[in-house]
Amino acid sequence: MIPLLKTHILPNCFEPKPEWRTFDFHGTIYWKSDPAASTPTITTTPDGTVVLTLKFQSGEYTDKKWTHLDGVSAKTSSSINVSFTGKAILISQRFVFWSHVWKSALREELSGNLADWTPNSTYDIAVNAKGKLEVRPPKTDPLIDSSLVLTGSGYLEVATIIKRDVSDQVKLQVAPLEPIPVTFAQNFVFPGGNTFILKDSGLSAYQDLVSHITYADLLSIGDGLEFTVPRVTLPEKNTI
Repeated sequence: MIPLLKTHILPNCFEPKPEWRTFDFHGTIYWKSDPAASTPTITTTPDGTVVLTLKFQSGEYTDKKWTHLDGVSAKTSSSINVSFTGKAILISQRFVFWSHVWKSALREELSGNLADWTPNSTYDIAVNAKGKLEVRPPKTDPLIDSSLVLTGSGYLEVATIIKRDVSDQVKLQVAPLEPIPVTFAQNFVFPGGNTFILKDSGLSAYQDLVSHITYADLLSIGDGLEFTVPRVTLPEKNTI
């Protein structure tokens, strides 16, 4: 899972270096977004709800040579959290673009998260009709936009342009996890030669995958679908 998530956080790991070229409230503010020199930090936890975190924090960069402003500073952060909750895996990604803009002619200053976006995706863990564990396609919640909201500000148009340009660069889509089949149900046997299949699934507070099982000589699954799992007989001296 870590290599997959790294490929999706890396495009949002960049150093935002403001370089003023021209100023037009109806045009584009130009940024030099260099690829990050460092990779995201990865943290795993042995228990609890949050099991994996990838996080990146850029440096803070300032340019004081802007034509109509006294200076602009900017920094970014990006993170992905993976949580186990009940019978689902929650993947939450957050991107923040902080900026500080100031001009001596204005009493106020613009400072805050001009972009602060969080998309959440939930992947249900379930057992299919054949007793195999699988991860279902994701259910994605509407984007949570916690960006700074300005009203009646002298920086309103500047903030609008910056947020628009940042949104053109940032990628917030987390690719679906691949289906995860578990095949040990056909090969694992209890003493006496009985195989079993999974009936349900869930995740414990200690990050264990738990499931009820059913002995599988001949059983009905779903809407009348039947399948047979061959009985496997262990040698007499083998124990598990």
